Amino acid sequence: MKPALANKWHPPRHFRHPAKTLCLLLGLAYLLYLLIVPATDEARNASRAKSEAPATTAAQHAVDQVDLRLHEKTPLDTKVIDQICRVEQNSDDVHYKVVLKTEAVPPSARRQLYGGFPSFQYAPTTTDTLKAAAYSAAAALSTENSVLASGCTVYTNVIFGVASSKDRLLVPHAVTSHWLGNSSTNLYVHVPAKDVPDAEAVIIDHYKNFGLAHAFVGRESLEVDQTMQYARLSAAMYELTVKNDMKDVLWYVHLDDDTLLTSITDYLRMLDTYDASLPLYVGAHSESISAVARDGRGAWGGASIAISRVLARQLSERWLECTSEGRLDHTEFGDHKLDACVAYIQGRTRKQPDMQLENTLHQLDFFGSVDGVLRSGVKWLTLHHFAWVNLFPYPDGPGGTPAKVQKIVNSARILGSDGLFSNFVLKHDESGATILTNGYAVTRYMVPMTKLELESVERTYMQDKPDDFESALGPTRLPKAEGTEKRTYFVHQVVPRVVKGKTIGSTWTYRYDRDGIKEDIIVDWLL
Repeated sequence: MKPALANKWHPPRHFRHPAKTLCLLLGLAYLLYLLIVPATDEARNASRAKSEAPATTAAQHAVDQVDLRLHEKTPLDTKVIDQICRVEQNSDDVHYKVVLKTEAVPPSARRQLYGGFPSFQYAPTTTDTLKAAAYSAAAALSTENSVLASGCTVYTNVIFGVASSKDRLLVPHAVTSHWLGNSSTNLYVHVPAKDVPDAEAVIIDHYKNFGLAHAFVGRESLEVDQTMQYARLSAAMYELTVKNDMKDVLWYVHLDDDTLLTSITDYLRMLDTYDASLPLYVGAHSESISAVARDGRGAWGGASIAISRVLARQLSERWLECTSEGRLDHTEFGDHKLDACVAYIQGRTRKQPDMQLENTLHQLDFFGSVDGVLRSGVKWLTLHHFAWVNLFPYPDGPGGTPAKVQKIVNSARILGSDGLFSNFVLKHDESGATILTNGYAVTRYMVPMTKLELESVERTYMQDKPDDFESALGPTRLPKAEGTEKRTYFVHQVVPRVVKGKTIGSTWTYRYDRDGIKEDIIVDWLL
């Protein structure tokens, strides 16, 4: 009997057909080739690149080139980097790849508290701190979270007010237009009685063109000067909200028309720390101690003044009472007249109103270049004189221009008040120091810098009264000479880093352009 077929050995089915077997073997060989050859090519190319690399120039040694990978698996958008490098090389700029390392050191924020301020803490930051900073820089640019996009949050519990005129508000670098644009914030503009007949319509159209949907314009009913127009602003805003049944408004905020808010959201978070059901007066003093001694310890309008609904109602109801019988000094500015009215309602001395001091609000009463103050590590919710101060001393000189204003506004929108102007020490050794002031500048000191010098505010502003500002700023020092002892690279542009439609970070270009030397420093924030 023949053995059963089931017990007969059969070759594997893959080898029953010689042609198929050959194809399978060739496929396996090709896979091995793909795995082995690229590795050897990569090593060969790396060796060739190393041998062919040009000698490093002295300029390239200006700033250490370090790699930023807050997460080791972060995908790099090399196309964006290549484009930036190519553009800079074509324009004969020096391109640096400068990024933050985990051992970077952030100077702690000083506080505008007279009688004392926290000392500078020179302590290493943590990786988590840098991740948080990078997240704030990158996430704000993402499509779903971007504050640059239209349709922002509607802020119904606050109304901002400026006492100004048509001509002043329509200048190209008018600050209010820039930071309020594309928001749903309430704005009230109080114009003088003698302003041009079409002031209301022109101003409303102007703000609509900037994307501001909730703008109101009111004309002063009394023949008063601009200082009284400002002093009466909160009372006028309160009357507007009552007339329009705006019951959600809890805060009435006085602004000068050249005051910048770095973040509306952060400003409201600050107000949320107070009880709006109380008659509260929130603001800040001037940084000049002599000005405070002369004009009192009230709120200074350029820094912004926030008034609760209860106090605004009292100012409206008692306005004629507080301005009668010589209670106001008609030589004073509007904010000091407002101080006097608030103090009168509170039953206090006219130059000593009960004010809640907020050290993130800044009057910025300086002349000359203020970059030393902005690079001090202080937190800025508001900046006064924003369109007029010398933000970028070079290459195009002092004063405000639309482009200058917009650069800082863009940085503020991306970074918020916590990120904007925050400091990181990228390098500090016997040869000098390199400090990133986030969203504003990179300062490269080319001379030895002591720890005490890094803790002090560089006095780039007016030099005639240095002691006048130390009560607010803390220790100050003489400035280093630009070009020989330091180079200051100011923010030039920011580009979001996008991979497959997702924002993974942002690339910031800081530029030095002075005395025939043009250099760029690139700071990359990655998630």
